[in-house]
Amino acid sequence: MGKKSILIAADNPESMGFLIDLLKNDYDLHATADGHNTITVAMNLLPQLILLDLDGPGMTGYEVVSALRFMNETRNIPAVIISGNTKKNWLQLDATDYVPKNPDSIKTKVQELIGV
Repeated sequence: MGKKSILIAADNPESMGFLIDLLKNDYDLHATADGHNTITVAMNLLPQLILLDLDGPGMTGYEVVSALRFMNETRNIPAVIISGNTKKNWLQLDATDYVPKNPDSIKTKVQELIGV
């Protein structure tokens, strides 16, 4: 059995690199840098988990989660908002959870949701 897949959506190259370096040894990673592409890739890939940065060109992480929850193919994929900001409206927008941008929190949340 292959590695579980994670779709990482982050418009900031530093955030993207941080998440890829953190998770690359344990998961099959796919990366997108904008919200519209995230939705397309999620529908085609059907990853086990989606990690989203809050900000993005064209669509915010909140808007992406809302769109993913609207479609049958992606509505049940866990979507976790990653941000340096405090917890905001992720429950209202049906995100699975929020996690701060720190390695231990992110790894713990990913393992909790999909294992290794």
